[in-house]
Amino acid sequence: MNRILIKEEELDDNIVVIEDYRKEHIINVLSPNIGDTLKIGILNGAYGQAVVRNISSKAIRLECIWSDEQEVQPPTTSLILAMPRPKVFKRLLPQIASLGVDKLIITNASKVEKNYFATHWLKPDNYNKLIINGLEQSGDTKVPNLRVVKRLKPFIEDELSILFPNHSRLIAHPYTDNKLSDVTISGNKLLAIGPEGGWDAFELEMFKKAGFQSFTLGSRILRSDTTTIAVLASLAQL
Repeated sequence: MNRILIKEEELDDNIVVIEDYRKEHIINVLSPNIGDTLKIGILNGAYGQAVVRNISSKAIRLECIWSDEQEVQPPTTSLILAMPRPKVFKRLLPQIASLGVDKLIITNASKVEKNYFATHWLKPDNYNKLIINGLEQSGDTKVPNLRVVKRLKPFIEDELSILFPNHSRLIAHPYTDNKLSDVTISGNKLLAIGPEGGWDAFELEMFKKAGFQSFTLGSRILRSDTTTIAVLASLAQL
């Protein structure tokens, strides 16, 4: 946990009292003394420092001092991700949040098993915990806007241009000659990552008509979670 994240409603005159898993991490891992400062942030809000005012076995009392500075660069990439197997999704979501994503669209595809969408990890209370875990690691406060889309074609045809009007559109596909360095990228980016087994021909053509540029990471066939992490990390450097 490289930044303690709180909800705005937890604050009382810039004082926050922490009693849950964050308290255990602060005591057992960060091991502060009274008067020490810790990094803190409000979910979807400000960054700051927290002065440790009291430590007990039941709670930690912090006094927060907020800054107007943006300590972590805001994400410029959004992601369309074909729903992976639930246990892969659980493992992948904190890493997506750590790498920085603005909007996250979890979508259906022809090679996605329908029962994947029944997972409890797609319930907000559960996936928000995974996202916050990733943000605590990266030190960011910006929560990705996660949305589940079960009908890909209407989404691309009716909503894509409204949600992502000026984004460079990219789609990972192993069977193309273009490398990531060969495609045109500027400003905000929208990345599409398919399921295990890839997008089918109809889906690829649909993305192509919507202006997506295909690229490959090389001759190796990668799992979708490996591809997601590799490409997000690469785009973060642009």
